[in-house]
Amino acid sequence: MAEEVVSPEASGNNSFDEKLTDRVKLDALVTDLAQEYSKYLKVDVSAEKTILEDEVEDVLTRLDEFTSLVDMVRSDNTVCLNQKLPGIHEKFAEMEKVFVQIDRLEDMMKVIKQNLEVMEEKVNEAEEHLDSSSVKKLFNSFQKPLFSKKTGDQKKHLKYESPEIFKTDDFFPNSASSAENANT
Repeated sequence: MAEEVVSPEASGNNSFDEKLTDRVKLDALVTDLAQEYSKYLKVDVSAEKTILEDEVEDVLTRLDEFTSLVDMVRSDNTVCLNQKLPGIHEKFAEMEKVFVQIDRLEDMMKVIKQNLEVMEEKVNEAEEHLDSSSVKKLFNSFQKPLFSKKTGDQKKHLKYESPEIFKTDDFFPNSASSAENANT
């Protein structure tokens, strides 16, 4: 076999061609690689954009609803403050009279309770006195003859002292005058 003799110029040309071919291949490879990577960066955001727009629209709708709700509350507060609160204040002023009457009733009930306690005490004393004098009379009648005269000492009467009783006029002075006006 014969050896081919390659001249230095021819060998330099050959290596230059190889380098040039390699460079072209590398450039093509880099271009392909760049195009592949650019596909990764190319994103179809239209679907995401539509979802995001829908979410923003939903939030705006809710914000509008909340704003209308706040406006309704404000108008209701205005109605309450301007219309209902004065009415409540008037009713409270009317109730003050009822509160005073309730206080008077409580005071009257205390006095009635005290009067009842005094009356019960008097009734108990009277019952004790009557019970004991009845028993004494029974025993005295056995000791004395049936036809003997009774002396004045035996008929000893106790004087009844009535306790002070409450008057409703003390607690409700207007009711007495209104009752008189109703009778006329």
